[in-house]
Amino acid sequence: MRMNNPSNIKRTRWRFKTEIIKYFLVGLMSALTVLLLLPGSPAAETIRMAWFALPPHVIPSEDGKMPTGPTISLFEAIATRMGCKVEWVGPIPLNRLPIYQKTGEVKLDGAFLHIKTEAILPFLYYPRKPFFIGIPSLAVRSDNPLKEIRSFEDIKGYRIGFVKLQSVKYPPIIENNRDKVMLDELTGENWSGRNLAKLLAHRLDAVYERNQYTSAYHATVDKISDRIKIIPLPGPSIRHYYVFHKSSPRGADLLRRYERATAEWNFNYDAMVIAEIKRLENKHTEK
Repeated sequence: MRMNNPSNIKRTRWRFKTEIIKYFLVGLMSALTVLLLLPGSPAAETIRMAWFALPPHVIPSEDGKMPTGPTISLFEAIATRMGCKVEWVGPIPLNRLPIYQKTGEVKLDGAFLHIKTEAILPFLYYPRKPFFIGIPSLAVRSDNPLKEIRSFEDIKGYRIGFVKLQSVKYPPIIENNRDKVMLDELTGENWSGRNLAKLLAHRLDAVYERNQYTSAYHATVDKISDRIKIIPLPGPSIRHYYVFHKSSPRGADLLRRYERATAEWNFNYDAMVIAEIKRLENKHTEK
């Protein structure tokens, strides 16, 4: 019988131990790389997103410094799929945001709830698909006999409240008849709640919103849901997008990564918003 050479046995054991150590180190380095790229880790890339308050989509915290709400939660989930974390910059006044998007002076990478308008389109990267499709609506007093809006004749002569923006785009039924209605555009914060108060004080005939949820939410907050009714306007729906800024050196790349992250994901944003309104209703009921 052939005897194993002790020196050969030692060399074999050494090679075996070396291979184990090598594979262990490779695995450890791979694991550390993955951890460092996870959102929330120091090495994760940060996306600087502008934010402004627009309940129930975006709700400021009690101290007004941080945003919550479905729009925020959804984008943070998308950013996770992009391998990024989010820094929310704001609240930024709506009348200043287009300026920052054009000049890049605040070094923002993107924003949310944007629609496509000729004024701002050249400065933004838009994804192929919107994350939310809103139904433009008017809130009127509950004693208004109007049950549906079929044509402009139904709202002719109305004083309609909205927010003052640098590039306001109204639906065709209003835009094509600006000379036959009075548009009362507020500046500042909480324009929706303030407009509803003016509506109930008979200082407005209607409050316009680009989506079907904002007036309903504020009416719930102010416990006036039984005093208003929300009527959809005829015409096209309004597509809302997360956007990335062309003034950001990473804008085009972030758009590509966003498209990949959302390509196979069929999220239900409307269900998220409805759940937020329902949560508020239940909170009031509990009280």
